[in-house]
Amino acid sequence: MKNSQLKKLSYLIPIISVIVFIYLYIHFTNDGVISFYGDSYKQQIQFYAGMWEKVHNGTIGFWDWTMLFGTNSFAQTSYCQLNNPYLYLVLLFPKRLIPQIYTLTNLLKLFLTYLGAFWWLKGIGRSKPASIAGAMIVSFSGWFLTMYEWGHLLDVFPLYFLTLILVERYFKDGKQYPVILCIALMTIINFYSSYMFLPFIIVYVLYRDYNLHDHSVKIRLKLVGRFFIYILIAVSIAGFVLLPSAYIVLKTPRVSAPYKNLIISFSILYRYISSVFFPMAYRVVSNILSAVNGVGSYGGVSLFSLFITPLALLALPWTSNKKEKYSLISFYAVFFLVMLFPILYKLLQGTEETRWFYMFSMISALAVSYVFDQLILSSKSVRFYVRLCLAFFLIVIIFIIYAYYRDIIVDKNLLIKYIATLVIFTICYLIAFAKKNTVMIVLLITMEGLACFMLNLYLNPSIDASLIDTIEYQGVFDHLKDEDSGFYRVQISQQMRKENASFDNYNYVLANLPYAYDIMGTSGYTSLFDFDQSDYLDRYQESWTFYQTEGRLFNTNVENVKYWIGYENELAPFGFTFVENFDEYAIYQNDYFIELGYFSNEIINVDLLTGLSYLKQDQILNSYVVADEDSSAYTLSDDLIKIGDWVDPTYFEYNLSNDENGTVIIVENYTMPYLTIKFLLNNDIVYQKSFYQYDYVGVFCPSTIAFDKIVVVVDTRFIGDSKMNVYMMQNFQSFAENYAENKLNRLTNVVVDNDTVSADITVSDNSLDGYVVTSIAYDKGWKAYVDGKETTISVVNLGFIGLKISSGTHHIVFQYVAPYFNEGVILTIFGLASTFVIEYRRFWPIIRRKKK
Repeated sequence: MKNSQLKKLSYLIPIISVIVFIYLYIHFTNDGVISFYGDSYKQQIQFYAGMWEKVHNGTIGFWDWTMLFGTNSFAQTSYCQLNNPYLYLVLLFPKRLIPQIYTLTNLLKLFLTYLGAFWWLKGIGRSKPASIAGAMIVSFSGWFLTMYEWGHLLDVFPLYFLTLILVERYFKDGKQYPVILCIALMTIINFYSSYMFLPFIIVYVLYRDYNLHDHSVKIRLKLVGRFFIYILIAVSIAGFVLLPSAYIVLKTPRVSAPYKNLIISFSILYRYISSVFFPMAYRVVSNILSAVNGVGSYGGVSLFSLFITPLALLALPWTSNKKEKYSLISFYAVFFLVMLFPILYKLLQGTEETRWFYMFSMISALAVSYVFDQLILSSKSVRFYVRLCLAFFLIVIIFIIYAYYRDIIVDKNLLIKYIATLVIFTICYLIAFAKKNTVMIVLLITMEGLACFMLNLYLNPSIDASLIDTIEYQGVFDHLKDEDSGFYRVQISQQMRKENASFDNYNYVLANLPYAYDIMGTSGYTSLFDFDQSDYLDRYQESWTFYQTEGRLFNTNVENVKYWIGYENELAPFGFTFVENFDEYAIYQNDYFIELGYFSNEIINVDLLTGLSYLKQDQILNSYVVADEDSSAYTLSDDLIKIGDWVDPTYFEYNLSNDENGTVIIVENYTMPYLTIKFLLNNDIVYQKSFYQYDYVGVFCPSTIAFDKIVVVVDTRFIGDSKMNVYMMQNFQSFAENYAENKLNRLTNVVVDNDTVSADITVSDNSLDGYVVTSIAYDKGWKAYVDGKETTISVVNLGFIGLKISSGTHHIVFQYVAPYFNEGVILTIFGLASTFVIEYRRFWPIIRRKKK
């Protein structure tokens, strides 16, 4: 009995063997962590850490205060929100173990993917060895290994196969609700991945119906129509997540970007097809025979699905079951046709990227498992396998000759190793098929799956575990929250990074520190956020990266920055006074801080800022409220003095002595973000600071440090055609004057409770018409109430909330609900009701017969 049970579980041996080996390897070599130099390092782990904090702190709401200047929390839904089941595994462990748990959850996804694929193939009649082969093909495909970088895209991948299993159940007993509920669950967990799967379901239903039944075209169209309705109902059940998420996604540049090409070029087509024969190479090069880089875009996702795949596909035309054979070829043809036209990619995933290529891996699992059984049961001669082998090698040779001729081979030494491995595995596969040795084939597939994963680790080494720390800054941030529970943001020094961490890569991690530690900061790195703030964010962001705002002295009050944290040996930005040291960090406080906002009647029309440099815009923002008003007159102090233009784009120096008030040097660097500003005395550096900041950046040198020269050096990797300007400030009277005026009309008694902010304000009777200007980032979901009555919200300062208000004392309340969430809840109720009606109608005839 025990032997029989063990035999039933033998299909688990390949995947468990591979996962155990991988885990033991990373446990002893990198403290149990696999995280590549990409989004898993820069976003995924940071987001898990942030959600860990939010759950334990009870700070979860519709509005996320810790990403950028605040954003709709549904922007992170597809990464780590409460509808992600893997988050709950993370919550069970201490925060310091998140990098290790993140790795284990991804290995769990690998295991569940294998499990789902195996039972799917077994359920459609494939043999156990053939099902193992198909499951390994999907689990260790180039697509899966590439998507490890974006762990959230794998969250629902195992559910793809559960859905297909339930589709098979539908064909057997007609039950619709399991399919509907499974698709709904997928959409709730990750609406993006669910969207990518829905077109595949429709084509798969046609494929299976063709193989199971001899229906007419009319009946098949009705079947497709029914499944289309089931999908709509399933999606509607997830409405409470889908609608608010779709609202954000549809505004992102990736989705709204225009089409680039009508049809792919021959070089891109070559890249796609040749990747079938070779494992994924380096992280941004999915094919060693193509030097074109790209992750997720234009072939960044490899089509590779183990060496057995192209071998089996070559044998497909010689299999005996014509119905299965032609339907599989048609299945491939449908998506191959889509591959040729990037304009159609948007139907499959909303962008022109190639993440939908997982569909080819799933079709390959179907095809290879089918051919596997056909070859094992057939009596093909040795001559057939020799011809198959020669045809296979001929295709590979043609690809290599072409790549060599075009000089696009990425790594010739690695290619030689690839070819040797391919030859060995191919010959072994053919010998095993010729001898009908299924054990040998499964062993080869297991070895190849392990080799693919380890090759990925070898060519794309994981980040050193010592550089991935989710609690390094925990002490200083917790201390700050304990000492001050008010409404404020924290600016973080760009120098706060691991000693051995690359400045290039850690900038992204640094950007997500506020989210990871659940504090209100001034940065973020995510491909999704609310673009209602884009007019203001454009001055900082690079693509969807939004770095620390250090060095922008005119913006600290607009952004409500109260504290700056850096290392003890650093100098704080202008306007910050030392408070205390904590651990190895220094905490400084903004001398001109006003909590939440204030009333002002110094207004300037927003259109006047169009065409001005960001430096000039920020000077205006520091002194005026920018709104949609007629006012066009403004004056700025002459505190900012231009001291020179850059002639040499990499180096600038200027003889200048310090002032009794200190000196701010501002460099207008535009599109060259890496630069270092140095202060010298007798040609010796007395202080210097490096930045990664676009458009302009400033550094403050206090009067206690004497210097006689400034030097600016730019990293040569980012040299552009921009003419750069250098300015100085040694008179800061305008900051004090603005502060004194705004302090008189500030908001008081500020209380923040996740999605609600309340405050009081007194506006004098002799004040002119003006605005209460806040540092709450604008979003469609905010509503404002003045003395209990809803008031129209205005967009001020290019992306923040403002209110027109009359004189007197007022109590103001801001409340937030994610846009379209309430409508989504209604849609969810409708979807559940529709599911009930469909299921009730199916059972109603049975119930009536029983009553009779």
